[in-house]
Amino acid sequence: MVCDSCSHAIGQALLAVPGVERAIADHELGAAAVEYDPAQTDPAELEKVIERLGYQADLRGNDAIRKLGPWENALRNPGEAG
Repeated sequence: MVCDSCSHAIGQALLAVPGVERAIADHELGAAAVEYDPAQTDPAELEKVIERLGYQADLRGNDAIRKLGPWENALRNPGEAG
């Protein structure tokens, strides 16, 4: 991810996945945060979506992609959220 357009494309692709409620990608951090319903999707599926866009992804075990609440705290402190 090298620019805002890349971040936007990844965020929009993740939002298109059934069960994803919120998604944001940040090219400066090289990271994404995703809020999703684990009954509808999982980290492996989210990785596939990102990889289909031509980017590498390793989301499993990443606290920023779990079903989190509140969302804003997950973005500020992904390692400390829910």
